[in-house]
Amino acid sequence: MGEGEITRDFLVIASSAKEKGSCLACIDLGSYEFVRPVPYPGGGKWSFSPQMFSVLDILEIPVIGKCESKYQPENYCVQNNSYWRREKRLTYEEFLKIFEKVMEGRTNPLLSRLGYLKISEVESLIAQGSFSSIDMVKVDHAFFFIRSEGIKPRLWIEFRKGMVDYRYKVTQPLDSRIWQEMCSKFYKEEECKVQLPGNVVLTLTGARYGEYFNVFVSGIVMESKLEEFVNF
Repeated sequence: MGEGEITRDFLVIASSAKEKGSCLACIDLGSYEFVRPVPYPGGGKWSFSPQMFSVLDILEIPVIGKCESKYQPENYCVQNNSYWRREKRLTYEEFLKIFEKVMEGRTNPLLSRLGYLKISEVESLIAQGSFSSIDMVKVDHAFFFIRSEGIKPRLWIEFRKGMVDYRYKVTQPLDSRIWQEMCSKFYKEEECKVQLPGNVVLTLTGARYGEYFNVFVSGIVMESKLEEFVNF
């Protein structure tokens, strides 16, 4: 462990692919707060494949300290060449106990039926001290959609909470062929719809794009893996 580093146990709640790398969203098991390990101040992406770590993995990570940015207050800086140790993977039941602790007394700042927030709304939440660029929501009867659009299929999730319908894009995996093959398990059509099992917990993450703060589903936590559920 390098000078100035402190080892923390982070529970992975999203390991998603972006165009130029991978991003993680986690829960700090010491504070029960959302955290995002990043390679340098202000954010950044990791060069490893998102398949390297799975949702519900507990990682022992040496962190330098908080390096929050205005729109990502959960960021923790980690040395690029540091050693990460996977301790174990939690069961869904073990995760739910932690989820309840994390969400106790919290609102859902990223829950928007439009799938995005205006920057003015984010600024208001920041002023109130209630903004987070990582969020989690437990839902029943969520539907996962895949639409074939060339080599980059569109992925999104729809669900109802209360009396409101929500729709969010799903972070695009690097290997789109996986999703195309998964879709072909169900329908030989350009679009397929898969109902996820009940009591699904979705990880929402967001980033600023111009005058909007776009929100995505970047992690799906349920009793079985998505690949197992669709017999992939």
